[in-house]
Amino acid sequence: MNRQLKGQTVHTGRKAFTLIEVLVVIGIIAILVAILLPALNEARRDARAVQCAANLHHVSQATAIYTSRFSRFPASYLYASDARGNYKISHQMQMADDDPRKAHGYLHWSYFLYSDGRVDPKAFQCPEFSRGGMPRTNPGGDPNNWFPGQVNDQGAMHGGTGAEDKQAPFVAYAGNAGIIPRNKFQASASNTRKNVFVSPSAIRNASSTIMAAEFADKFEWVSIQYGDSGRLSKAHRPISPLYDNRMGQYGPFGEGGATAMPGFEPPFTYGPRNVPYGGLYTVDKLATSIDSFIDDINNSTLNPVNLVARHHPGGGLKEFGGTANFIYVDGHAEKKNILDTLVKKEWGDRYYSVDAENGVAMKRAFLAPGLAEN
Repeated sequence: MNRQLKGQTVHTGRKAFTLIEVLVVIGIIAILVAILLPALNEARRDARAVQCAANLHHVSQATAIYTSRFSRFPASYLYASDARGNYKISHQMQMADDDPRKAHGYLHWSYFLYSDGRVDPKAFQCPEFSRGGMPRTNPGGDPNNWFPGQVNDQGAMHGGTGAEDKQAPFVAYAGNAGIIPRNKFQASASNTRKNVFVSPSAIRNASSTIMAAEFADKFEWVSIQYGDSGRLSKAHRPISPLYDNRMGQYGPFGEGGATAMPGFEPPFTYGPRNVPYGGLYTVDKLATSIDSFIDDINNSTLNPVNLVARHHPGGGLKEFGGTANFIYVDGHAEKKNILDTLVKKEWGDRYYSVDAENGVAMKRAFLAPGLAEN
């Protein structure tokens, strides 16, 4: 600071920083930011993972209350018979596209848990998603509940009206199809097998059997179609890596699938035995894929567990991405990589939710280059 006294400049002893000093300070700050920012981002990712696990635990608690009352797990979805949310088991089979009941939308397992106050609908969300999760298959009349480019089950475009599923508006979790089944509770002309409700007491090794998992945070991966007609969400569907060797597809049902043929004992395996990692994609392949992992009628070897998240920190083999939260039948949660659940065969030793033969081969390993036999 300088003061003028009768034409003379008096120096107070202070001086400004030189340009070099300023640049040095800026450089030091930049280095510190570069060092600390990754750790801060990792801490934020860990916090989001913890919140996802906490939400999933609330869902698990609500499910436990439900099963104690009804002695069975809810269905992942049912066809509603009216706008009030009623349904009939006799209606639960393959529905034609022009069936008038489709106008009532789906009854999702989230609805059975939040409709009477067991859990807040927001418990089905995860902060890793920009909007908390995947949209309903039929989002209804509120355009805020649609994703850009989405079409509903009736072919209505983004923001249109139509059926509204009784489901949490955005869902980040999917049930294990072997425990929380689809709605095929009636045999059809094309498939003699049917779903059955699952009692918690029927589950062997409840502490190591997955009940639900996180969806991946990519909308395209939950689509049944991809193209000019838009994307059809299938957030109401459960997922399972169990492959029916007799029918040559994941799960015991297909859209118009043939009657199961004898010749395999047990009938289910963790993915086709001749497909590496049971059909699980690496993250590089997954990032460039627009495959429909649910109901792809042109390729029956696309493992639906590719829909499981890999967006949290951690994981084993880097090529398979990060981790997801999983909730087990006994109620505890774990954060691990999806490949780990396949190697340890944690999706069940039975396809509990189907009638007749439902055993799963547990001794033979699927093809897993670089991993020990299991």
